Amino acid sequence: MNDVMGWDIGGAHVKAVQVDESGRALQAWHRMVPLWKGLDRFAEAVGGIREEAGGQGLRHAVTMTGELADIFPTRAEGVRRIVHCLAQVLSGDALSYFSTGSEFVEDPVRHAHMIGSMNWYASARLIARFVGQGVFVDIGSTTTDLVRIRGHQAVATGFSDAERLAYQELLYTGVARTPLMSLAAQIEVGGTPCNLMAEHFATTADVYNLLGQLPDNLYPFDTADGTGCSEFESARRIARMIGWDCEEGANLDEWIRLARIFADLQQSRILESLRVHVSEGSSGVLVGAGTGRFLLPSLADRCGLVYQDVDVLLKSRVATKGTFTLADCLPAYSVAELYRLEHASR
Repeated sequence: MNDVMGWDIGGAHVKAVQVDESGRALQAWHRMVPLWKGLDRFAEAVGGIREEAGGQGLRHAVTMTGELADIFPTRAEGVRRIVHCLAQVLSGDALSYFSTGSEFVEDPVRHAHMIGSMNWYASARLIARFVGQGVFVDIGSTTTDLVRIRGHQAVATGFSDAERLAYQELLYTGVARTPLMSLAAQIEVGGTPCNLMAEHFATTADVYNLLGQLPDNLYPFDTADGTGCSEFESARRIARMIGWDCEEGANLDEWIRLARIFADLQQSRILESLRVHVSEGSSGVLVGAGTGRFLLPSLADRCGLVYQDVDVLLKSRVATKGTFTLADCLPAYSVAELYRLEHASR
């Protein structure tokens, strides 16, 4: 069997992992590609990755959330246009798409409603092969996914975005693209309640940049005002949330303290949902993935769970020459590996 390319097509990033016939990850790619700016850059990124992976003759397993980008009038239309673009760029190769039914389909247009926003389930299904009991949590740049694991099975209450939002299995909060105005209407500054400006002045990337925690693969980031990513510029954007210019009377330490308040608000929100899943019987371990997993060890401890990082769990699955981490591109690796396992058993 030829190598398999796993693809995770998001609204802001394209991630890909090349997997050999034994399930080892050989190479990984992470490209910042904002789909809302059009599909031309997306096609260019996919074509470039394919060439770096060895050109034609590969098999491709695909999952996506990019259909949610607002250039598409509906999710189904988003799936169709992404699929059409992939078919053109990867012409001549075999393409399969991960679907709701835990299977791969070769006719994605007919199954568009089953393909979109399934990357979380691919990851959870793979992790459940290694973990018997616990919670799988993936914190990315935009969202947080929480999936219970019981008896080596991924147990999800909801599958659509609407259902998963209702059951606190999907949170629209991440470590880079989340607007700070979504975290609270009011915060306490210097012991005094202060209303926040309901404007897209700053994001969580500014928070973790100022706190020195933003992962390298998220830098540079798209800023709310289109300016740079320095500490000072992040402080300036965060200060604006409470009606200040950061030059007015406060030093950088003051804005770092303000960033910590926003970080605590976000982490409390994730913790609240995590406790729901723990109270429903998911004791054991918390398996953490995503670029925002640096938040998870302390959250696991507060829930009485043992933290297990995906990179440790899947250490043997990375080729010795690999310099990447599977935790940052887990859905891409998962679809490739699930595809390989499905076809190896035939």
